[in-house]
Amino acid sequence: MIELAIIDGVLHPHEAMFIQSLALRMGINTIVFQRIVERPENTPLRIPTSEKERFQQVCELIILAPIDQNRDDKELEFIKQHAIKMGIPNYKVNKLFDYLKTNTIPKYLSSLNALFDLN
Repeated sequence: MIELAIIDGVLHPHEAMFIQSLALRMGINTIVFQRIVERPENTPLRIPTSEKERFQQVCELIILAPIDQNRDDKELEFIKQHAIKMGIPNYKVNKLFDYLKTNTIPKYLSSLNALFDLN
């Protein structure tokens, strides 16, 4: 998430708050979080075991992208590549991104479950 947030060169305060709230929810304390922010490349990618958890992680990235009021193609490409690295099938990733190109990000991303056949 930090990598996505700093893709434009700056960690916006709203991005940091969102990521830190997720980190706290995952049991990551402030000291560890700060180390991750300082050296995100040293943090291994944790791939969830279930497809539903992988989808949730992609949704969190989708929420993060526009938080700084600047959603760009580099961010979307990063999210797409991340989803593929996590093992989400290409056709589901493409279906999601086709949807995002023509629709605004829904307030409740659970409404995207149908795109991943998670209902």
